Amino acid sequence: MGERRFSKKNRFVSFLLAIAMVLTLLPIGAVQAKAEGSRQIIMHFENSTNWEAVYTQIAEGDNSWKDIDGYGYANGWPGAEVEQDSANDGWYSFTISTNSDEKFHCIFNNNGKGKQTDNIEFTANDSKVEKWITGEKGKTVTSDQKPEGWKESTSSAPVKPVIKEQSPVVNEDRTVTFNLDATGEYKDAKDVRLMGTVGGTDWDNGLSMEKEGDKFTVTVQKQNPGIYAYKYKIGTNWFKDPANEKIWKL
Repeated sequence: MGERRFSKKNRFVSFLLAIAMVLTLLPIGAVQAKAEGSRQIIMHFENSTNWEAVYTQIAEGDNSWKDIDGYGYANGWPGAEVEQDSANDGWYSFTISTNSDEKFHCIFNNNGKGKQTDNIEFTANDSKVEKWITGEKGKTVTSDQKPEGWKESTSSAPVKPVIKEQSPVVNEDRTVTFNLDATGEYKDAKDVRLMGTVGGTDWDNGLSMEKEGDKFTVTVQKQNPGIYAYKYKIGTNWFKDPANEKIWKL
């Protein structure tokens, strides 16, 4: 399973609300703190081949990969970084809390650089589910039993990326500027594009973004009041704007 492909009929997208005369971004619904879920899912991965970094893409759903409430930043390839286990060398672990009864999906990978596990999927029926994962794609093994010598440990959620650039920015003349941080995993990208329904873009070719200092940026024409969907595209990879938490599913 590699990067998740998004058809035009099934995309998780970022949304921009451009309101005439107000010239600001309005929230889609109230922003609330993540409530503690009734079910705890703990995942451990043994990094036996010494990946430089361990990431995980997580989602839920039977027939499609949907954002898990509070962890949408980790859905979309390659997901979010996983920290080393607090007590067991060579293992990387994360814990999430959820109220969902839908099937859970997880793929560990080396930050999208060619190595990954199979899709680990299951329906969590108990209040606490803990699994240990070994092996890469085609040889992935999932166990409900602790490895011999396992030490009890604690772990946090996959690491939420630090947002360095504000995006999108509605300018005074109602043009809109989109920014993507160029100091992290996308720093060597050559072809970054803004795709979507924003005026001046489309889902086929989009608009090329220029690298200016520590960011990729593009400013689009004046926008009429409305709701616009967009994503960034680098090569064949589609992903949401990490600086915009206004995410819906089309």
